[in-house]
Amino acid sequence: IYILCKGRVKLSTSSREGQTTIVRIVKPGEVLGLSATVSASPHVTSAETGQPCQLNFVKAAEFLHFLRGNGEARMHAAVHLSSECAHAYQQFRSFLTKSAPERIARLILDWSQDDSGTVTAHGIKISLTHDEIAQIVGASRETVTRTLADFRKRQIAELHGSTLVIQNMPTLQRIAAD
Repeated sequence: IYILCKGRVKLSTSSREGQTTIVRIVKPGEVLGLSATVSASPHVTSAETGQPCQLNFVKAAEFLHFLRGNGEARMHAAVHLSSECAHAYQQFRSFLTKSAPERIARLILDWSQDDSGTVTAHGIKISLTHDEIAQIVGASRETVTRTLADFRKRQIAELHGSTLVIQNMPTLQRIAAD
């Protein structure tokens, strides 16, 4: 398993046709590869860094030996795996039941929250292209560009360089409502 200590890692998966979906962006403190290690199966995602990162790792055999002897660690691993499954289900459900603007609004809201759940004063630093945002929300790059232009026109949210500023939080929340 890998533990991300510094930086961000993009986890993605690709179809046979070469279509890529970004599964999630991993933040410092998160674990990568737990499912593959516990199930002794290949990784189903690819990891890519876009900035300098620091990762620590634990060999599979050592980690599994540790889990066998530590009930609390097994419980934490089970909670982590359950959380991964819930996230995958939520993403799948969103792809099937939400429009692209709804998915983009939800993504912006998710980005807007720091650890305490509050919106930052200076906006959200976005280090992803429209194509990468499209890969996260399961839409085309053109749809993302049109949606962001519509949000700007309606004064909901606007990109200033690589900083996204939310101008109308209540409207964004209504668009993203579950």
